[in-house]
Amino acid sequence: MSDCIGVGIVGARFAAHFHWSGFQKVYGVPVRVTGVFSKSPESREAFAAEFGIRAFDSFEALCDACDVIDICAPGSVHETLAVGALRRGKHVIVEKPFTGYYGPGKESFRGNSFPKETMLREAMASCDRILQAAREANKLVCYAENWVYAPAIQKEREILVKSGGQIAVYDSTVAHLLDGEPRRTRRRSAAHHRHLRGAGASLSTTYSPIRDRTPRWLRLILWG
Repeated sequence: MSDCIGVGIVGARFAAHFHWSGFQKVYGVPVRVTGVFSKSPESREAFAAEFGIRAFDSFEALCDACDVIDICAPGSVHETLAVGALRRGKHVIVEKPFTGYYGPGKESFRGNSFPKETMLREAMASCDRILQAAREANKLVCYAENWVYAPAIQKEREILVKSGGQIAVYDSTVAHLLDGEPRRTRRRSAAHHRHLRGAGASLSTTYSPIRDRTPRWLRLILWG
């Protein structure tokens, strides 16, 4: 790796813009956004022109020019891009969602009616494939929205461990951008509001203990 860490951004829309902003605030180590790739030539050229960087014509060319690949593309391609970058010897940053299950590639697939246990199993398998590729490449995979070490989550974890409590309801106040303007809304049980577009920042959260076993995905977040 060179003295200055070169970052390549994949994707050129909302998430890519605030990732760019974040890289400008990094201190302590020299970091430079080398370029951007998007499947849309118009999007990548516009993004490159806005920030004075290079627009790459292919994902592979971007990888070859960078030390770190920052994936801001749709979740359905996160695994493919992450594994591809790792196999080319690059560290990887992945925007939320880390990965998931998006069906067998048929237009008829509907996640809201598909068996959730199967989706969870497939999503976990996708995680395993990314992590295996990272181990084989001896490179880092960084999740861009990981609340594990946030002070509030660490305190909640401490309370759960000491009390033996569990979690029933996730209730949060969330800030979104809607048509370019900030909006506040509430989420319960991590349900997404489909009328909102763009990323959301959690402003406050509350959790209620229950007797039922904490779901596996939540145990992974809290205890690893």
